[in-house]
Amino acid sequence: MKNYLITLILLLSYTSFAQQRCHTNEHVGSLNKKYPQYQKNRNQVNKQTINWIESSYQDDMKSIITIPVVVHVVWNTSQENISDQQIFSQIDVLFLIWSHSINFAP
Repeated sequence: MKNYLITLILLLSYTSFAQQRCHTNEHVGSLNKKYPQYQKNRNQVNKQTINWIESSYQDDMKSIITIPVVVHVVWNTSQENISDQQIFSQIDVLFLIWSHSINFAP
């Protein structure tokens, strides 16, 4: 019984950490309060995206959409840093995976 109780407590504590939720809505709310123009700008970007999809996207062919990417490498010592070439290489691999150019099953 004691082992069962310990297991139950560990399981509950693990699941409570795993249930952290996304705080995007709270963050967006604080941005709206801090920057009155934020929501207007966000709505404008959403409208531009919808317009682009309606006018440019063709479902019958593969569309390539360029997404700007920013990579932050956090390191303490220079030995922990990685080269730009490693970053570009990993982005290339991700592109191949997401474009279904290579078969990748996790």
